[in-house]
Amino acid sequence: MTVIVRPGKAWINGYILINDDDYILQLDPADGVLHRIDRVVVRYDTIDREIRLEIKKGQFGSQPVAPALQRDADAYELALADIYVAAGAVSITQANITDLRLNTELCGIVHGTVEQVDTTTLFNQYLAWLQEKKSQYEQYFYAWFEHLQDILDENVAGNLLNLIESHKTDRNNPHGVTAEQIGAETPAGAQSKVDTHAAQAASISALGHVYHAILTVTLDTNWSGSSAPFSKTVTVNGIQASDTPIIDVVMSGTYATDTSRLEAWSKIYRAVTEANKITFYATDKPTVSIPVQVKVVR
Repeated sequence: MTVIVRPGKAWINGYILINDDDYILQLDPADGVLHRIDRVVVRYDTIDREIRLEIKKGQFGSQPVAPALQRDADAYELALADIYVAAGAVSITQANITDLRLNTELCGIVHGTVEQVDTTTLFNQYLAWLQEKKSQYEQYFYAWFEHLQDILDENVAGNLLNLIESHKTDRNNPHGVTAEQIGAETPAGAQSKVDTHAAQAASISALGHVYHAILTVTLDTNWSGSSAPFSKTVTVNGIQASDTPIIDVVMSGTYATDTSRLEAWSKIYRAVTEANKITFYATDKPTVSIPVQVKVVR
C-alpha cells in the first residue's frame, strides 16, 4: 500500500521543491466494502513555510471522487496523481494510478519560471522602422545634394572647399571670439574679485587660500523676553551675515564651573549671524555667564 514519487522538481508561487531520490508515500488501508480515491499532491504550506509531498485521503463511497485541492491563503496544492484504492485492496498496482501532471487545471508543466514575452513581432517592427527612416534620410540627402549642385558651379564649389579646409587647419581662433563672449574671466575681472575678497577678509588670518578666524564673546545673564524663546544680541567684530560659524562653550578647567556652564549652554538652541553681531536664542534664561568661542571659515 505504497506509491513512489520519482526524482524531479516542482515550482509553486515562486518556491521550489527538489526531490532528488525516490520518495515513498504510505497509503491508509482499504475499506472492506467501499472504495476511495487518494490524491498525491505537492503542497506549498504557508503556515509551515515549506513545500512537501503528501497523500490527500479521499472519502469512502461506491462511486468515490478524488479530494479537492486546497488553494487559499494557507496552502496551494498541485495534483501529481490519483490513486484508486478498491474495497479490500492490499496493494497498489500501476493500473490504479492516474497521472495528472499534464492536466493544467490540477498541475501542468513548467514552461518558464517567469512570464515569457514574445518579442519577435516587436523586433520585426523595429527593423521595419529603421529601414523606413534610412530610406527617408537617403531621400533627403540626395535631394539636398542635387539642389546644391544646381546652385554651385565648379569655381564656387572649389572656393567653398578651400574655405572649409582653411577653417579646419586654423587653430588660432578663426572666428575672432573674445573671452567675454565665451564666459571666460578677463584679467581685470579676476583681479577685482581678488581685491574684494581680500578686503572682506582683512581682519581674518589666512591659511593658504582658506580664511579663518577664532573670535570670542561672553553671554551674560541679561536676556530679552518674558517667555520662551529668550534672545540676546552680542557684538562680534568681523562676523558676516553670510557666515555659518562653529560656536561652542569655553571651559574653565574647574569641574563645578564647567558643569554650570554646560547646563546653561544646553538652554541655547539657535544662533543667527548678522554684520558684526550674533543673536542667540534660548529656551530658558541662563543663570550664569557663558564664554563662547566662534570659529569662522571662509
